[in-house]
Amino acid sequence: MLDVRVVEGRSFARTVYLSGRLTGETVDALEQALARIVASPARVVVFDLAQLDYISSAGLRSFFGMQKVMAQRNGRAVLLSPKPHVQKVLEIANAADLTAVYATAADLDRYLDSLQSENPSS
Repeated sequence: MLDVRVVEGRSFARTVYLSGRLTGETVDALEQALARIVASPARVVVFDLAQLDYISSAGLRSFFGMQKVMAQRNGRAVLLSPKPHVQKVLEIANAADLTAVYATAADLDRYLDSLQSENPSS
């Protein structure tokens, strides 16, 4: 089972909270949420992975796809607080090459604050 919740924390950013198992069978819930984000003006997507217990290649494809969309908008998709075993999968898949990984919300907030100071109209 996968629980997906999207929160607009800042006008230019959406946080996607994932809880449970992200597999080929559950990825549709994530894809539906991401489609709504694509339709929004968001330039930063944060995948909060603190409660994600498992990720398959289908989930990785979703992350990579969103990174591509955000790059076209001069934005980013970033990962927050993956559990050690999920982090290992991300490392094996070289996901860190495409996205930034933040260990804490404070680290992420500093990054988002820097983006906002670069673009005050955001």
